[in-house]
Amino acid sequence: MLSALDARLASVAALIGLIWDAINDPLVGMLSYKVQSRWGRRRPFLLVFSHSVRPNFFANVVGSSLGEPDSFSRLHDACACFT
Repeated sequence: MLSALDARLASVAALIGLIWDAINDPLVGMLSYKVQSRWGRRRPFLLVFSHSVRPNFFANVVGSSLGEPDSFSRLHDACACFT
């Protein structure tokens, strides 16, 4: 059993993510075109947002290797609260 989540709920979650991307990506793109810093246009965004990826990557790698089915979800939820 991969997940106890109903397929309809999973598709709604995917749809929410797609809608979020459709709204958020152009806004961040417009913002990145307007930012002028001594490091360039895109590098400040890469430096800031890369720090939010680290805890989630840690949760995926370490949480999945712990062996318990719920350990991944608890670790991932804890990391998601801080990003």
